Amino acid sequence: MRRIRWLLVCCLALTGPRALALEFFGDVLYWQATDPVDWAMNTNASTTDQFVAFKTLDFDFATGFRVGVGLERDWGAKLYYTRFYTDAKDTAAGHVTPNFLGSRLYVNQQTSPFFQSGEIQAVIDYNVLDLDCGKSFCPPMPGSCGRCLD
Repeated sequence: MRRIRWLLVCCLALTGPRALALEFFGDVLYWQATDPVDWAMNTNASTTDQFVAFKTLDFDFATGFRVGVGLERDWGAKLYYTRFYTDAKDTAAGHVTPNFLGSRLYVNQQTSPFFQSGEIQAVIDYNVLDLDCGKSFCPPMPGSCGRCLD
């Protein structure tokens, strides 16, 4: 029994705040991207029943992942890689006015500011590598003698 107790004390002594910790982790992500910008306006030119319908792009939910490695001691660092891919399409027909700057420049050169139809295809290919560095510290507590309270 004493040997087991001594082994536990030795293991706990090694896991103090100066012990080196290396961790590997991964997450499965389920995201929905949003695009709050209207890509076109669909208007009715009739004077008796005028309307304006704004067209927005809607993305579906899609899966992604994040993997990383972390090294913790007094100072620590974590390296993450995140991957997410999604796409969306939309069409409009009628008196379509585009809302993108490049298409507005093209419209100004034409005789009519409207198109009969329009379509958009958008892809989000999100690949990000993040590095997070930090230091562990304990604020001084009254009566703690400078030690961290865990």
